[in-house]
Amino acid sequence: MPLPHLRISSAVALALALLPATRDARADDTAAAAQALFDDAVSLMAEKAYDRACPKLDEVVRLQPRKVGAGMQRAQCYEDWGKLATAWSAYRSVGDLARAAGDARAAKAEAKVKELGARAPRLTVTVAPGSRYMRGLSVERNGVAVGAAVWDTALPVDPGEHVIVASAPGKQRWTRTVLLAADAAPMTVTVPALEDEAPEKPSPAAPPEAIPVQAKGLSGRVPVWAWGVGGAGLAAAGVAAGFAVDWRMAQDELVKQCGATLVCRGAHATPGTQLNAQQDRDRIIFAAVGGVGVAAVVVAVVGIATRPKQAPEGAASVGWAPVLGPSVVGLSWQGVF
Repeated sequence: MPLPHLRISSAVALALALLPATRDARADDTAAAAQALFDDAVSLMAEKAYDRACPKLDEVVRLQPRKVGAGMQRAQCYEDWGKLATAWSAYRSVGDLARAAGDARAAKAEAKVKELGARAPRLTVTVAPGSRYMRGLSVERNGVAVGAAVWDTALPVDPGEHVIVASAPGKQRWTRTVLLAADAAPMTVTVPALEDEAPEKPSPAAPPEAIPVQAKGLSGRVPVWAWGVGGAGLAAAGVAAGFAVDWRMAQDELVKQCGATLVCRGAHATPGTQLNAQQDRDRIIFAAVGGVGVAAVVVAVVGIATRPKQAPEGAASVGWAPVLGPSVVGLSWQGVF
């Protein structure tokens, strides 16, 4: 045989020789882990810490599925914990294993199956016709799907609380919780026809805001100075009108006391002089203030009439504007800069 072929054959033979040893090492590791878990579980069972012991025995059975002793211990753990349906299932599995192996413990397992099957409560989940064929229907018990194949079947369950939930697209979620004790009578829970989801309520509308009201036919803003000058002019005109009235009253009194000539003599000389002075004062103030008021009003009118029809984009604009709203009436000072 050529030398290269000899080397290859030797390597293959060595690898095949090592395979059993590798398998044996892995088996030893698995057995050691299973034994350690089993010992811990037995100690925890002695302390009645079944919630910690039983999961360890689940792992032992996974690692050593052909061990009848581990299966029997696991079933016993769940029975002591009060999980009758879980223990019933565990005894059935290990009973089948023991019977196939000719193990005498098969008889004990079968006796436990009968005993626990009679004590474990039975729960039937059925679905009303209105939901049975609904698209996307999901039924769960304690978070685990309950498929259509097991509907209408009385299944053994562990004593305690059981939550049945049904849901489907576009339908309201339905939930029912039942509490079953050991040796309780069988119970049936019927999922009703699911109701449509309620339509979403629109968000509440925001309260109406006060809306500035602009004068019709005026597209541009009135310059602020026009408002100020016009207002001042109207105020001045009002003051001038007051002095005009006072002037007229002084003149009437002068005519009454001194006659149409307005020349006062004797006892009326002093009052006449005062009335003439009052007339002169009123006449001067009326002319001055009234002239200013009229000029201011004219300037304001010209400013309003010649204002731009629309403010250039980006230009500053301020002014007063009336405001109307559900609970406010008045003026607002507005500005755009």
